[in-house]
Amino acid sequence: MMYFELIALVMIWAYCAIQLLLLYQHFWHTDTPHSIENQLPAVSILIPARNEAHQINNCLEAIYRLNYPLHLLYILVGDDGSTDHTAALAMEWKKLFPNFDCIQINQIHGKARAKANVIEHLMQVAQTEIVFVTDADIQVNKNWIKTLLPEFQTADMVSGITIVKGNTLFESMQGFEWLLGFSNLVSFEKLGLPSTAVGNNMAFSKTAYNAVGGYANIDFSVTEDLALTQAFRKNGFVIKTVTNQSSLNFSTGQSQFFALLHQRKRWLIGAKQLPVIWKTIFMLQAFFLPALIFVALLHLKLALWVWFVKSVLQGIQILLFSKHIAFQNKWYLLPLFIVYQELVLLATALFYILPIPMNWKQRTYTKTNEPIY
Repeated sequence: MMYFELIALVMIWAYCAIQLLLLYQHFWHTDTPHSIENQLPAVSILIPARNEAHQINNCLEAIYRLNYPLHLLYILVGDDGSTDHTAALAMEWKKLFPNFDCIQINQIHGKARAKANVIEHLMQVAQTEIVFVTDADIQVNKNWIKTLLPEFQTADMVSGITIVKGNTLFESMQGFEWLLGFSNLVSFEKLGLPSTAVGNNMAFSKTAYNAVGGYANIDFSVTEDLALTQAFRKNGFVIKTVTNQSSLNFSTGQSQFFALLHQRKRWLIGAKQLPVIWKTIFMLQAFFLPALIFVALLHLKLALWVWFVKSVLQGIQILLFSKHIAFQNKWYLLPLFIVYQELVLLATALFYILPIPMNWKQRTYTKTNEPIY
């Protein structure tokens, strides 16, 4: 019993120590926006879409309202075998954009699959040096292009911040979750533990993309953004994350709990590519609640104090990061999120180990995580 007690105590205090270290980074958080000094270049915006008829219009409307000359935007939508009228709705926007196309994706290029295959197809069509990528369920910031673009003076790939913004209680919980997740990502990066650029809010140079071989030559991953980030990093290309209000895009949250679990299972499958230290961090997250409950059976007051300390640290971190990116949430729901987070992490861990095939964007994946077309 003492052996298990020691393991549980180490786990819960290690988790709190990591949280304190992450919070400390936010007191030194600076991200000075750069400006574009020279003439504005033409850029491409790639939008992979699969059965997104219910939100493709919101995505394209946000792009249409970008603070950037329309004639310099080359919009490429990749319809990934949609069974709804996503393509028809997208083509309606051809009347408003000077440079627009919706391409049907019917073939597989090399090792590319699913979303990675769509991007590979669109990259073969894109003619500009700088390419932006977002998803069909994203509403981009009006200053998205002008915010990320100047960073290419010193970087080859640039990523922004994406937060879930919704009206339901479930979506609000996801909003807090994404705030904490991105604040952790930024803090770990400052600690020398970079992870990934964000696939729904990223841009990269076509030269660098071609140099790493593109998705056609990168081993397939269900988290294609992580795979591309690692390929860039392995080849010595510079990657930067921009964390200010103008880099903030908004995502649609998951409306159903099981859809959320499939999303998280996808993330964890992709996370197997990360170094051991990241896997250790994920393990501490997943088993914090079981370890805390075990300690509570032996030392109730100690467990309650650990829970309080951890909750306060995370709450302050979320508030600081929200202030930094000027994001407003329903703050009275923050205590509820503390409980929600632990339950979702535990459910995600259990769902991950269950022999249930991952399903994402109405596409089921095999045991080896190959998409079934």
